[in-house]
Amino acid sequence: VKLKGEEDVFLIVWTTMPFTLVTDAMVGVDPKEDYALVQVENETWVVGKTRLEE
Repeated sequence: VKLKGEEDVFLIVWTTMPFTLVTDAMVGVDPKEDYALVQVENETWVVGKTRLEE
């Protein structure tokens, strides 16, 4: 999901129903989770740090 107002920054989401993403109005984040900014080519991805360790 591209972050509004940010240049090439995306929140990476996981779902069992990817076909719903085009109509979803929001995604949730865990306030207790630590997030990392990961550079992938010319994009920046926001990813939960626990997912980076897997």
